[in-house]
Amino acid sequence: VQDGLFLCTCGTAKSAAYAVQLAEAEDYSTAISYFTVAGSFVDAKERLTDAIYNYACQDMSIGRYDRARENFKRCAGYKDADDKYKEAAYNYGCKLIDGKKYETAVSVFKELGSYKDLYKRQVMLLTTSGSKKPANIMGT
Repeated sequence: VQDGLFLCTCGTAKSAAYAVQLAEAEDYSTAISYFTVAGSFVDAKERLTDAIYNYACQDMSIGRYDRARENFKRCAGYKDADDKYKEAAYNYGCKLIDGKKYETAVSVFKELGSYKDLYKRQVMLLTTSGSKKPANIMGT
């Protein structure tokens, strides 16, 4: 049975059971879809949050900071997702600087306030972007 067909035709109990199997196999991206279909069945919402969190952790480990940042934001307040969100956003901003996408990096860094060495990053953005005025990445 194709995943899409199974997803559309099975009941919430089967979706939840299959989602648990997927999460246990660390296929979090697919598990998220099935937990979403399962809706409020038993503990599907909690397991959905856990799958989103674990998917974000996987993304962090392979350098997909943009998607990790988005998913940590989706599960704010869960475990250490708020701290990991900041770490993912910071790393994403640094990756943007490396790719010379300075304006996008500034907007990402603004989300973080005074996290880590953002003052140094602001100076670096000023010197590498050729701007006459500092890029305000502190959000003030």
